[in-house]
Amino acid sequence: MLAKQKANIKQCRKAQYQLSLMAFQGRELLRQGALDEFGHLLHESWQVKKSLVSKISNPVIDDLYEKPRRAGAIGGKITGAGGGGFLLLYCPRERQD
Repeated sequence: MLAKQKANIKQCRKAQYQLSLMAFQGRELLRQGALDEFGHLLHESWQVKKSLVSKISNPVIDDLYEKPRRAGAIGGKITGAGGGGFLLLYCPRERQD
């Protein structure tokens, strides 16, 4: 995945810049304890990240992500560089059941 992203770097500059700004925004939200807002930012950043390379996600991953969102999770992302990693989700305490 990283090699494909690197090959498309010129086409993805806007999305990469957006993701870097979101990282700083996320850090500030965590410092403030604004966890729900951080969850929304996770979702937004995952949508942007999927635009970088077409194979970052697939129908199985999309389903694994959307099921917990329908059940109450606010946002999340797939971590790792392709071929491994895990699904990170944020769900407010009152919706975790």
